Amino acid sequence: MAQQPGGTTSAIILLSCIYWGALFGGAITSILFNIPGEPWSVATTFDGHPLAQHGRAGSALTAAFTSRSSGR
Repeated sequence: MAQQPGGTTSAIILLSCIYWGALFGGAITSILFNIPGEPWSVATTFDGHPLAQHGRAGSALTAAFTSRSSGR
């Protein structure tokens, strides 16, 4: 049976994208703008924002994403 447009697989993918976007949204604002989105993102501003100011925002975001995904 073929996958129907708007089926359950699409709904699960959509919900997982919303979940991961909400989970990592605080890290993005903490690193790039020095504004923590959630209380647990405050520590990210201490190291992430100085890295972004020195042109290493990509490595700071990568570190935040990989550490968050394994920590939860």
